[in-house]
Amino acid sequence: MRRARMGYCHWGAAEFRAVLSGWTGRAADAPERLTQRLAALGYGDVRLVNRGKTGLVLAFQVMKAAAPERRKVLVPAYCCPAVPHAVREAGLDPVSVPVGDDLNLDLAALPGWLARDVLAVVAVHMYGARLDVDAVAGLARPHGIRVVDDAAHVLGDSMGTRGDFGLLSFDQSKTLTGGMPNGGGALLVNAPEFRPAVTSAWEALPDAPLRRRHHAWFAYGFVLDPLPRFLPNYGARFVRPVARWCEARNNKRSHIPDTAAAALLAQLERLGDIRAARTRICGWYADALPNGARMPQYAPGAYRTRMIVTWDGGATTKDVQERLIGAGISVRAPYRAWSDDAAAMLGSQLDRMIELPGNIRLREADVRRIAAELARAIA
Repeated sequence: MRRARMGYCHWGAAEFRAVLSGWTGRAADAPERLTQRLAALGYGDVRLVNRGKTGLVLAFQVMKAAAPERRKVLVPAYCCPAVPHAVREAGLDPVSVPVGDDLNLDLAALPGWLARDVLAVVAVHMYGARLDVDAVAGLARPHGIRVVDDAAHVLGDSMGTRGDFGLLSFDQSKTLTGGMPNGGGALLVNAPEFRPAVTSAWEALPDAPLRRRHHAWFAYGFVLDPLPRFLPNYGARFVRPVARWCEARNNKRSHIPDTAAAALLAQLERLGDIRAARTRICGWYADALPNGARMPQYAPGAYRTRMIVTWDGGATTKDVQERLIGAGISVRAPYRAWSDDAAAMLGSQLDRMIELPGNIRLREADVRRIAAELARAIA
């Protein structure tokens, strides 16, 4: 095995043709068609936006207007940093709450954080591992606290449909990918009382530009997935000044780009195949991992967006990352703690954790070779 790609996305000729159709104005109806397709998958009131973070900000702003005396939002100590960023952009205060060994919200600890000044709790299905959102709601709602069912990492299994709001994301490395940045997201308005306010806020968003340079950057950094041995870490996959330039100029909230919606429609035809492949790969890893290593989110037959592995003692995440990249295996470190409080809650939990390749083209033999290299790296 010369190399093992991370598999950030599943783009092929169909996705690039779809993007070109957006560039030439032939995909103007793609957002409307995507909304209809998502409704057919069981999602209700869908509002497509340029990224998941935009949907979160809209939800927090609407909830804040309905209960201005409440200023705090409970956020898992381990999650995508876009979540606490969205809380702050809405003028609220994120509060870190503990997570369990499976990296999801710790339901046993949650009651101690529920108070009269808490507006909402963000219930994240981390990397597609199901969280019992009904149980979260059962604890939160007696206190007048709203629930955001954050299914950014997964599409399917009815995740995102249980809270007052739900969230889907289509940026890089999600189940389906419309690009990066501004690859698309969806705010799901599950509570009827919020729909008029969300409608007004969503309609006020500007239309998205074509973002040609974003797709060129995305194609280089994610679709082509450069040889990991020459680009030794996640950040170095991109020319840093270019990345900052793209993000700084296009961090505004908007509707979903036509190009992203068109690319997502092309991928939806393969949603079942993508999920089945990731499920198989997750099972292969669980069977092949060396002694002392485990997948904290593994469940037989369950889909996972990312292949997260932890191990006991020995080498650190940085050590393992360098060793595997040197062997031609793309890997990624976990999210960093998003606050000092979150870091204190997580302790050493992230010191020995890494994401292994989840490319849907991986074979079982490839997974076994990756596991063997991991065994040497953590020894």
